[in-house]
Amino acid sequence: MRAFDRYAFADYSGSSSLRLQKKHIVLSVWGAEPEHFTREELYQRVCRLLEQVTAAGERVVLGFDHSYSFPQGFFEKVTRSSPTRWEEVTSLLDGAEADGRGWAARMNELFRERYGIETGGPFWGPNFKLQGKRPPFPYAELGMSERRLVEERCRKMKPIYQIGGAGSVGLQAIYGIAYLARLRRFCRERGIPLFAWPFDGWELPTEGHVLVEVYPTLFNRGVRSDEEDAKACTDWLQQRDGDGTLERFFQPQLTQAERMRAQLEGWVLGIVGEGIY
Repeated sequence: MRAFDRYAFADYSGSSSLRLQKKHIVLSVWGAEPEHFTREELYQRVCRLLEQVTAAGERVVLGFDHSYSFPQGFFEKVTRSSPTRWEEVTSLLDGAEADGRGWAARMNELFRERYGIETGGPFWGPNFKLQGKRPPFPYAELGMSERRLVEERCRKMKPIYQIGGAGSVGLQAIYGIAYLARLRRFCRERGIPLFAWPFDGWELPTEGHVLVEVYPTLFNRGVRSDEEDAKACTDWLQQRDGDGTLERFFQPQLTQAERMRAQLEGWVLGIVGEGIY
């Protein structure tokens, strides 16, 4: 018996250009033709999708191709406190959907002033004029990780601190996390049950919708394009749910300490331990 009725995935973009956003942001809902949107249009479309499936008494599992949180230590150094819930981490990005590069620049300046790091903070990228190359940033000395645990397990994934260049996801993550926080507020206000895995827990709920982080490279073994990446992810979700194997991917091989870390950093569906699915 299937756990879900609908499967949706969005290939994302951190572009400032609305034209380029619409070119690269693709929403695939299994069984329908892919749709192109800007970031704001995608947010509105996902809200409508959640309202529709809820009204129909159906369940949807959906995901986006960007990091959902930060590596261990970042929140602590910015706020001088320790997070206990994902919402505390995402609250750092309130308003960041208006100017992701500006937000990253402010974070870098905070690290420069507070910790005396002359090279600035952790964010860098070839199109980031304040810091174009990867800086010699002393992560370990500050008790920070450069990568999330899931990125240490899957080295192909880029860390959130790289906000420009081939394969980077940092800028789209800055925008995307801010929109996820907004989506969560929308669902709470409308009474729409949306379970964010693994932030809300590791056990797959029996009711309501489920939000997951997905890395398209795991599933698209053919032609690489935004549309093909999005379609490959929804195909994989539908196939695994259909053959009864999807639920096991919600239980990666992690120690209790690693699970606690990942509940703040996030995890990628399909990465089950030292390897991938």
